[in-house]
Amino acid sequence: MLNLLRQTTEAMAEAPTLQSAADILVQRVQSALTADAASVYLQNGVLGGFDLRAVAYADHATQTKCSHLSSGQGLVSVVAKQKKPLNLTEAHQHPDYIESRQQVKQGFWAFLGVPISYRQQVLGVVVVQRLAQEPFSTGDESFLVTLAAQIAATVAHALEVGRLDARLQSEEGRSSITLTGQGVATGVCIGEAVVITPPADLQAVPDRPVENAAEEIETLQHAIDAVEADIMAMEERLSPLLSDEQRSLFDVYIKMLHSKRFKQAIIDTIKAGTWVQSALRKVIHDNVQTFEQMSDSYLQERADDIRDVGRRVLAYLQQQDHKPKQYPKDTILVGAEISASMLAEVPKGCLKGVVSSAGSSNSHAAILANALGVPAVMGIDPLPVTNMSGCDIILDGYAGRVYVQPNVALLSAYEHLVQEEEELASDLEQLKGLPAETQDAHIVGLMANTGLVSDVNPALKVESDGIGLYRSEVPFMMLNRFPSEEEQRIIYRQMLEAFSGRPVTMRTLDIGGDKILPYFQHEETNPFLGWRGIRVSLDHPDIFVSQIRAMLKANVGLNNLKILLPMITSLDEIYQAKQLIEQALFSVQNEGIAVRMPQVGIMIEVPAILYQLETVLAEVDFVSVGSNDLIQYLLAVDRGNTKVAKHYESFHPAVLRVLYSIAQIAEREGKAASICGELASHPMAIPLLVGMGYVGLSMSPGSILKAKWVLRGFTREQCFALLQEVLRYQSVQEIQNVLTNCLVENGFGGLLRAGKF
Repeated sequence: MLNLLRQTTEAMAEAPTLQSAADILVQRVQSALTADAASVYLQNGVLGGFDLRAVAYADHATQTKCSHLSSGQGLVSVVAKQKKPLNLTEAHQHPDYIESRQQVKQGFWAFLGVPISYRQQVLGVVVVQRLAQEPFSTGDESFLVTLAAQIAATVAHALEVGRLDARLQSEEGRSSITLTGQGVATGVCIGEAVVITPPADLQAVPDRPVENAAEEIETLQHAIDAVEADIMAMEERLSPLLSDEQRSLFDVYIKMLHSKRFKQAIIDTIKAGTWVQSALRKVIHDNVQTFEQMSDSYLQERADDIRDVGRRVLAYLQQQDHKPKQYPKDTILVGAEISASMLAEVPKGCLKGVVSSAGSSNSHAAILANALGVPAVMGIDPLPVTNMSGCDIILDGYAGRVYVQPNVALLSAYEHLVQEEEELASDLEQLKGLPAETQDAHIVGLMANTGLVSDVNPALKVESDGIGLYRSEVPFMMLNRFPSEEEQRIIYRQMLEAFSGRPVTMRTLDIGGDKILPYFQHEETNPFLGWRGIRVSLDHPDIFVSQIRAMLKANVGLNNLKILLPMITSLDEIYQAKQLIEQALFSVQNEGIAVRMPQVGIMIEVPAILYQLETVLAEVDFVSVGSNDLIQYLLAVDRGNTKVAKHYESFHPAVLRVLYSIAQIAEREGKAASICGELASHPMAIPLLVGMGYVGLSMSPGSILKAKWVLRGFTREQCFALLQEVLRYQSVQEIQNVLTNCLVENGFGGLLRAGKF
């Protein structure tokens, strides 16, 4: 049965149309349960109720049906309403039985119906019937329930794509289709959809033995050189729009192409007997898999960069035509996957927005979109790209919505909002040079999060008060070995010098669990609760001490370094880490280098530390709340899991109470408390965090001016009063309503939705 379940699910997923998938389903179910008939009813989104889409008989071929069952009619509606299986021996005696609708053939007695549910919605019902009074067994029912659960996502996707495609192809329906995803770059725009696809398909490359390894290696080098030339041309074309540091995004691509480990792995695979295209596919697959298995969403997105490089190299290996694509002056890129290099190919001034089904705020495409000041919506699933080319589009990066073929009224409204957006951007620029303080002169540090060198210049441009979180593991990801102490010192020095006179908080190496370096692999059953963060550092003191020595040396003469320890769960970990830091300090001083002990703090990410906070604060200089991980652990929600991501609620009453408690205890103990993560830059959260007593908010550079605007719009007393009001509520929706109304009333609606107000 397991093989049958798997085969049926895979066959349906690969079916070209919804109808063919329905045919496959009823054929296999009828055969598996030796039923006299199997049928499938699917939701009718327009009329309501269900359509009978396919039937398979024991003595006939599969038949396609088009009859409609209205909502509330028949046993199918009973199954859908109750959202559970219905197993009857004498179906015709049930009060909701309808002869003309329920039977596709006369004389059926036994009936088993199972709902196909996806995200709490019944999309359809699978029905099996028998001519005899022979009931379906509990095993039959279990099989059908299991199958319905496995095919639910496939059915949901097929129904939605079918609905959207039908509306796009219909002249009457070509208006105001709304698609919803995640807004990863704020703003609104109006433009024309340009559908873009990857330059080549790595998965389609077949295995083939190598005939002449030397020629294959030479071909590989020519392809790599050609891709490098393309990337450098893209960088040059964008240079007037980006800073030197922002252009370093493209350095990631160049470094991949120059990486000895990357190229040598392909060459070794060729020499082992595989032709160049297959060797490329295998190496790209291995590297992509390594990054995709990491828990850190920022590092997961690097898999897209590797995949994009691989496709571009493959395109040259396959000698594809590289004629430039034509882009209209108001281009909105649309695609299943969109890379930073695809954005860079659009001529200067033509790119207005980005829409894709894959990607997140951590992707290089999203980072580049923010740098270019264009809105982007990602994570739209399904996205009917096949019929969107040339369509008029409105993109709302605040709401995460895309309107395809908008009507006149909607278009007129958004044209006005676009004008207001331009005015708001101009207003925010006027905040440069002004202090980050409340109306009653209470100062709050607005810090930047960094991981790439490309983040430095944007942070300086918006006058951040320093670096609140530097992800020190990123340089470790760029090599095929641990970086030397001197290599680390040079990188850290660049950061510390760039923010001379302002604090730079460097988080020590945060790897382990499922965030594995390619050259330091370790498998675990439950990596999210595994060997990671400070646990790895303490188990490998040589790596930890080397990193601390590099940080201390980089800090000579600057003295703006702060060291942050991740994933702390106990006092013992703090004692051990501080002992190793002191060991590193003494060893550097013994070399005659004048270094001093920096401030040492911990990240509050694990709930266990909350119950030891008073004692912990006596051992550290400051604390930084890692809001993303803390919320995930508090609510037991993996926000990267689409099935449960809706339960990740930053404004959950428990989350707000925990954050308030941390700030209160820190203030009482005389220790600074800051917060990083997405919550730190959320416009609705900023007044609450100020009211709680947080002295520093760390965020992406692009959010700093907006955060400053909100901060300067309130007094600390108003922030505290708002916090007290919010803490009275037990519902996330009530809390969000209060905060939304507060920001709108104070003139900050433009940070929550399109427009200026």
